[in-house]
Amino acid sequence: MAKKLAEDLDAYARGIDFVIVTDRQEDFQTYANVKTYPYKQKSRVIVFDKLIALEKALELFDSAIFIDADSRIYDTLRQPLEFQPGLTALSCCGLKSEMLRRRKNKMARPLPAKIASLPFFSPIKIWRFLKLKYRLNDELNKIKKKAKVLQRLSNEIDVNYQKVKYVHEILFALTKAENKTEKSFFRFYYQISEYLQDHGFLSGQGYSMGFAAAKSGLPVTYRGNTFYPEFPYFKDRILSAKKAKGQKPDDNELKLLRFRKAVGN
Repeated sequence: MAKKLAEDLDAYARGIDFVIVTDRQEDFQTYANVKTYPYKQKSRVIVFDKLIALEKALELFDSAIFIDADSRIYDTLRQPLEFQPGLTALSCCGLKSEMLRRRKNKMARPLPAKIASLPFFSPIKIWRFLKLKYRLNDELNKIKKKAKVLQRLSNEIDVNYQKVKYVHEILFALTKAENKTEKSFFRFYYQISEYLQDHGFLSGQGYSMGFAAAKSGLPVTYRGNTFYPEFPYFKDRILSAKKAKGQKPDDNELKLLRFRKAVGN
């Protein structure tokens, strides 16, 4: 997938370098637009290592866009992208809003077809329903426990929980600031990531970034849909979000989605 993305960037974004951290540098030797750095796992949960690539990119450039390796670029970048100093997010919201959204999503899930289709008084239906309810309660309790951990973290590092932003990690930009707060941002990010892993977070780079930005004073700018038209970018999760909002997918997005389903990833 990273090779496909490298080919896209070579075709549609000539002159832009693709920085990759990997333990298989030899796989990218033939790609002129790829700069590779050796990777050794830093965090216990590997997803928290994503920002290592961004940190390497900012050693070379003043501004960099972080993009997941399973993304695609499907059209020419027609103008240089310029960002304000700090983090510029495609998707961003208040931390409290994010926790409420996760809870609502759990509560709103419809009954599985194999339960809904059974007769109302079926013992099997009652048993399956109670089992599903127990699982839902367990998941809601986990969300509640995570919210308490995040609240405790905000107290320990002395940041206002109400003002922390959840920055979705699949696509965002980071531009150096004059006071070099990005260096503090990376330092706090890894420290906070360790804290979250200690308290059972198996993912959550968005939480770590939000807290690290708040602690370091790094500005967070939400660009939302104004980021997207300037950056012809495909990722299946983004396409699903667009459909949920009633937005019509681009033909190129649908083509890439069919391709991804055809190859099985």
